[in-house]
Amino acid sequence: MKIAFDLDDTLIPTTRSFSCGTTVHNGLPRLISKEPLRRGAIPLLKSLSKEHSIWIYTTSLRPQASIKWWFRLMGVSLEGVINHQRHAHDIAHYPNIRYSKYPDMYGIDVLIDDSEGVAMELASQQCHFILVKPEELSWVDNIRKALGFLSNKAPTKNYAR
Repeated sequence: MKIAFDLDDTLIPTTRSFSCGTTVHNGLPRLISKEPLRRGAIPLLKSLSKEHSIWIYTTSLRPQASIKWWFRLMGVSLEGVINHQRHAHDIAHYPNIRYSKYPDMYGIDVLIDDSEGVAMELASQQCHFILVKPEELSWVDNIRKALGFLSNKAPTKNYAR
């Protein structure tokens, strides 16, 4: 399964706060980004990457290469990164589509995001998504349960907790 994670307010606190794991205070990851990651993110991504293709799909302006290297240096191998620039370039080929995220364009099976607005867009696209709120303490378990449900489910789309 190809699984994509949003960054801002899903894995990285930006406008909303949540519990973060150990912040990298030194080493190469710290040179690329000083942003903390949500508690449990790295173990979850490492575990999922053993069986699935892991992507980042963000509307941020962070460079794709920086995101990929940052995660790689923390032990997570990403299959791909879609940032604002790549999305805008690729979506330009579909003039009638105005979505902020369009997972089907990249063959993404499930998008994990914190935004209710993105969830509404994905529901209208009939795409699988998992909505993760910043205040969710058991977010890792909830994602695992939802992914288990999706992998056992017939190929109909549109799932949200």
